[in-house]
Amino acid sequence: RGSWLYIFAFLTGPIGYAIKIIISHDLSVSDVGMLYGVLSFMLLVGSFNDLGMIESLNHFIPKFLSQEKYKKARTFLIYAGGSMLLTSLISSLVLWTGSHWLGTTYFGDIAAVTVIKYFCVYLILSNILHWISNVFIIYQNTKYCKGVEMLRMATSLGFAFQIYHAGNGSIE
Repeated sequence: RGSWLYIFAFLTGPIGYAIKIIISHDLSVSDVGMLYGVLSFMLLVGSFNDLGMIESLNHFIPKFLSQEKYKKARTFLIYAGGSMLLTSLISSLVLWTGSHWLGTTYFGDIAAVTVIKYFCVYLILSNILHWISNVFIIYQNTKYCKGVEMLRMATSLGFAFQIYHAGNGSIE
């Protein structure tokens, strides 16, 4: 029964390593540095994106479920997911609109503009998967939670593989 945890944990490590190999295969050192700089920036923005909803979910949903207030729990889940989606859409729109300024001024590389736009999509998908994963954590369904984590890693691998097969040899 608990073997799913080990299987998913075993598979996510090599997938993350494969992503790093794919990314560093054709890119120069400066391109990899810029890519990880943009990734770090987007993760920083994403950390503020949920507005504390995950912590609220972790606190209130178990309380509502123990009091058998299922309708209130469902409403709160929908509200939290909707607000997280809305904030990620707004953040991505702002970053997409300001990508030229961020890429040339903050990162000092015109190639960062394209990478920022790719990571705007990543920010939205990451927020959705983060919400789904936390719903499974709240309902104590570890198998599905790890499955979502595996899906996130597989999506990242597919994204990296697609960029690799574009054959550009650089980020641009």
